[in-house]
This record gives sequence, C-alpha cells and structure tokens, in this order.
Amino acid sequence: MEIARSIVVDKPVSEVFSYVTDIKREPEWASGIIASKMLTNPPFGVGSHNAAKVRFLGLHFDTTNTVLEYELNRLVVSKPESGSNNAIFYYIFEPFSGVAGTNGAKFTIKQKVELGGAMKLLKPLIGRWLDTSLQKDLQTLKKLLEAIPYSVTQ
Repeated sequence: MEIARSIVVDKPVSEVFSYVTDIKREPEWASGIIASKMLTNPPFGVGSHNAAKVRFLGLHFDTTNTVLEYELNRLVVSKPESGSNNAIFYYIFEPFSGVAGTNGAKFTIKQKVELGGAMKLLKPLIGRWLDTSLQKDLQTLKKLLEAIPYSVTQ
C-alpha cells in the first residue's frame, strides 16, 4: 500500500527541511508521534537513528528508525527497524513559486507499507486512516511553520 500527500508551505525549502528533520519537533506536527529523539550524534544523515513512541490505531509502541537516503533540502528516506510491517517513509522537499513570486516549499510525505499477518485484513481501514492522518499532519505543519515570523534555522 502506498499513500502520498503534499502541501505547499510559505517558507523556503531550507526552513521546512530544517524543521521537519529536527526529530525532537516531530510530536509538534505528527499526530502519531508521542515523543521522538535522536540516538546518533549529529549531523543528521544516512545511517542516523531515532527512537519514537508511536500511537497507531489506538495502540502505543516504541520504534527505531534508520535514515537510508539523505539529500540536504531535498529528500529523507527512512525505515522503521521494528514491528511486523515492512514500511519505508519518504520526505520530499521541492521549491515552489507561489503567487506574486513568493518562494515556498512543496513538502510531500510518501509512505510505502506492506502489512503483515492479520493486519492485511485491515488494509482498507488502515489506508484511509493513514491518508486522513497525513492530511491533518501536513495542515498542522503548515500552520506551525507559517506562524513563525522568523527563520527556524537561526
């Protein structure tokens, strides 16, 4: 199953990238993340690991993620190392020219998930839930970032 959602944020790509890849900020905008922290030392990039406390369909669990691909201000691909489901998460960042020549960022989250065991039976329900959650999380992220009157990278 693949779910992808995008949003345009009225902030430069570098600021959106900086905010999204600051793992400790994840709970501020990602509704399924209760807490998140880096397990490896900076800089953030390929091979980085983070731990997260996750809420999914009413269940709570801990997971560890590994960054598989990293391109500054463009792409982060990560994979959870725990759980019975095979998943890969793509964070894609693109420049976007808005009205009146404003420079913004198009941010896309794509999730590829292979459900295992009994979870396969819930694929339609899980697909709808993931899609709705992504839409909500992206709207939250947009509101947070656009409310900041200064650079989040300073």
